[in-house]
Amino acid sequence: MIYFIWIVKILIIILAVGWASYVPGEITLDWQDYIIKFSLRTYVGFSVTLLILLLTLYDAYKDLYNRIRTRLERNTYLRLLKFQEKLIQGFIDLELQNSKLVDDEVSFLKGKYPQDLLSLYYQYRVVVTRNDHDNLEELIAKLQLNPILKPLALKIQIRKAISMGNTSLALTLTEEALKLMPSAWFYKSAVFLSIGNKKYEKALEYLREGGRLYSFEKGYENYLFSMIWYLFAKHLGPSEDNYVEYLQKAHEYNLSNPQPSLLLAKYFAENNQLERAKKTLLETWQNNSSSYLIARAYADLGETEIDQAQLASDLLKQSPEAPIASLVLILKYINAKLWGEAKNALEKFTDKYNQSHSSEISYLNALMTHDEKGENEKAYEMLNSLLQQKLKRKWSCKFCGYESEAWQAFCESCSKFDHLEYAEVAQNPLLLPFIP
Repeated sequence: MIYFIWIVKILIIILAVGWASYVPGEITLDWQDYIIKFSLRTYVGFSVTLLILLLTLYDAYKDLYNRIRTRLERNTYLRLLKFQEKLIQGFIDLELQNSKLVDDEVSFLKGKYPQDLLSLYYQYRVVVTRNDHDNLEELIAKLQLNPILKPLALKIQIRKAISMGNTSLALTLTEEALKLMPSAWFYKSAVFLSIGNKKYEKALEYLREGGRLYSFEKGYENYLFSMIWYLFAKHLGPSEDNYVEYLQKAHEYNLSNPQPSLLLAKYFAENNQLERAKKTLLETWQNNSSSYLIARAYADLGETEIDQAQLASDLLKQSPEAPIASLVLILKYINAKLWGEAKNALEKFTDKYNQSHSSEISYLNALMTHDEKGENEKAYEMLNSLLQQKLKRKWSCKFCGYESEAWQAFCESCSKFDHLEYAEVAQNPLLLPFIP
């Protein structure tokens, strides 16, 4: 098609020149006035020829320009494709822990694309994944020069400050990051760092604002509200006027959280409000029937060992499928020396939970045997202590596996926040947690 158009243009030029060349009569040349008089046909013919020639040259220029641009774009595309392939391969090698290949890819990207956004981001992922402290300062300096990547530099600095135990500096950097580029991670960081610095009002403010802007999962948000109000009340102490109010808020935000329930129940029991104490513990038990601490605290509200066994029996009637309630009942029967009831309860428990709770059954059998013989008080105390430790489920850090009995804002081992979950139960930190 292109060649056909060129042929048509050439034919038009030839015809125009021929038509303009055929001049009837003579051309008048007035040398004195320096005027050359052409016929109208000559003027029009040469004008058309010149116009077509100019258009043809313009088309030739456009064609040449497009060819050059296409070739340049193709070369640029091929270079970009090579860069993308190298980058994707780098992320794959990082995921598969191919250390030698990752080092090669980092060297290649540093040499060929030192200021490229994706190149810098890949270097950031490598440093964070490897926890490479040696190259932190160099990377932070590069990231801070780029307004888009500067929040990542702040994130590295925040983590570094936390690992060094300087949570005050980490909170300052987080607040700076929130002004620069707010994000869900920075709001969560601000919440946990405020808790770590005992600035509970700030933690509540950041949690409300972050939840409103980034729509935190509701169960996770309520769980954090519960923990903040609980820690705030614990920080103030029972002598403060707001102590019970804050514990009540912590209890209402997350009914499955035993910690505020236990403190509330203790406060009510000490102030001769046993019914309120029972009600508080039962509310939590209905939402968390796997908590040994709640079951034991409810049974401990009885004045005598017989009364405690009766309360444990009432709890089991409410949750007949809860193995913890059965275990607490057996322990209370043993403490009250109701051997017949203890044996019957233990036999039922063994028949029902022989596979899942074999170690607890062994402890209980050992306790029963000891108490019947009435020997070796030290062994009894040891067995009883071991059983209760086993029944207290521990928090486990999902990053390093470190276990702790109480909820903490930061892991004592790896210093990471938002790290706690039960090794046996919760694998998703956004689920409503069952706190020991």
